[in-house]
Amino acid sequence: MRSQIKFSFFIILLFILNLPFYIPTIYVAADEELPLSDLRPGWDVLTIYEIPHPPGPICVGENGDLFYGDNLNHVIMTMDEFGVHTEYIQTGTMTFDAIGYQPNYNQLIGVTDHGFYSITSSEITLLQNYTYGFSLSTITINPTNDSYYCGSLFDNTDILYFDADGNYLSSVLSNVRGCSQVQLNNNQSIIYYSETYLGSLSVLNLTSLETQVLRTDIGLHGTQEVIGIDIDDNDDLYCMTADGNNRGFYKYDNGFFVLLMASKAGMSALTWSSQLQAFIAGGSFGGCLISYDPNKSEAELLTPIVNSYTIIETHNGTILYGIEDEIYQVNQSGPTFFSKLPNNFSIVNLIVDMNNQIFGALGNDSVTIIQMNHDGSVLNWFNNEIHETTKSIHYDEKYDDIILLTEDAGKNETYVYRIPVDDPMAYNRITTFKNSTKTAGVIDVYGNIYIYEGYNNSLTRIPDGTIDKELITTSFVNFTDIYGPDVIVVPTLGYSSVENGILIGRNDDLHIWLLDEGYRTIYAINDRGIDNSAIFQNINQEIICTQSTLILKLIYQEPPQNTTTPTPSQTDNTSFFIIQPILITLGIAIYIRKMKKKL
Repeated sequence: MRSQIKFSFFIILLFILNLPFYIPTIYVAADEELPLSDLRPGWDVLTIYEIPHPPGPICVGENGDLFYGDNLNHVIMTMDEFGVHTEYIQTGTMTFDAIGYQPNYNQLIGVTDHGFYSITSSEITLLQNYTYGFSLSTITINPTNDSYYCGSLFDNTDILYFDADGNYLSSVLSNVRGCSQVQLNNNQSIIYYSETYLGSLSVLNLTSLETQVLRTDIGLHGTQEVIGIDIDDNDDLYCMTADGNNRGFYKYDNGFFVLLMASKAGMSALTWSSQLQAFIAGGSFGGCLISYDPNKSEAELLTPIVNSYTIIETHNGTILYGIEDEIYQVNQSGPTFFSKLPNNFSIVNLIVDMNNQIFGALGNDSVTIIQMNHDGSVLNWFNNEIHETTKSIHYDEKYDDIILLTEDAGKNETYVYRIPVDDPMAYNRITTFKNSTKTAGVIDVYGNIYIYEGYNNSLTRIPDGTIDKELITTSFVNFTDIYGPDVIVVPTLGYSSVENGILIGRNDDLHIWLLDEGYRTIYAINDRGIDNSAIFQNINQEIICTQSTLILKLIYQEPPQNTTTPTPSQTDNTSFFIIQPILITLGIAIYIRKMKKKL
């Protein structure tokens, strides 16, 4: 009996000891999607702050509340007149390109790339799959019978008419050149619609089916940059575009479009809210809700924005970024107001010197540089000396100087200046770039200045301590064609001393030009947001950058060298499964033989 117990115990022990050899490796996916993928070796990413619910499609629904889809987190939210945001319903894996409200059915209609869905607070139900060859991306609903009209952002498409249950009725207009928004004026039986590829706004008479162009030369022609339109309670027409020609928020009055205010935080469709007596936009660039009040001619942020063009981290870890004429500080609870800039000047960019002093360049018709104290107070540091437009400032840590880029649009020239921090009046112009105002700059730790020129896609180095120019490449960066062939895009630039490379912000990813190797490669790919509009290297050689909805910190840790540990895809476990039973059987046989000898 004792021998049997020992024998059983031996088998169990042998089984346990051999478990590591044949238990398969299990990979558990993270619950939260990382904001970046395909990072360069050795780099990790940390999310400093993320906007909770970046808005996508918007409509006004039950009780006049605002409804907006958060396609990033797959939820539909509501906002009441007091600014209280509440989750309405989770959308699973679905994303909605447009939403509208059917007052008779008292439900939302959601438009996807394949069909229409009815949406209540308790369920989402497929109404109809549409068979149109292009994705529909805008909807306007007839409040009398809940029928609706839809358009597509693609070129040469139709405006289609559907009944309340999503059944196709007719095409009311064809050959529409990128319809970013349709808006029904039911009292006058007309539809307003915008065409992004033409950069125009027109009206369709639903009785005669005749069209009339109301406005041309707006937005970015030949692209899908949204031109927002809507009407207020008095059926007055308004439109907004955030980029390109005639940008801003306009009212159509007696046959003319009158500019009421500048646009804010990016392109978006417009939605009129009777509760707020304002048009609501979901800024694509800013990932935020914006209120355009036509009576006050004021645009106001309703939710935070982090997609700034400038961001810094001070030596004591304070992260600051600028939006127009305000500076915000990032805390654990999110962004808080830090400082207001003088004279309503907008911030161009911020820098930090070796002594933890903060400087900021302001948008003005002459160069204005402020010094910002750590309590948010502001002092004039350099102004009324250089009467040119400021493009950017950069800190040269080797010489403790500020490098200033300016432009003269009339002469089509960019200038590079050096301003000593300890004696700003001893500034001097280093060099001039002629026939070039689409420029950006960056400085390495060795005192070399790099200038990007957009018109010929070139990168030029001004070597340390010289005024010479060395052409590095005429193929520095490439962009997708969403901007059109005639638009010169100047990317955001940053510098990494770890890589000795120039970081390049693009819409969907970050590239890096490796200065030692002399080529460009992927640094990271954006997975949760778009844009990388601000890039900054802190004193610890970490990279702070923004996306449309995120503030990120990228941290480098030296990757292990000469590792010989195979990856799971390289490991063949077949030999273990073949040899292991043999070893176990052999061990048992030896044990039994020894036990028999004892007996």
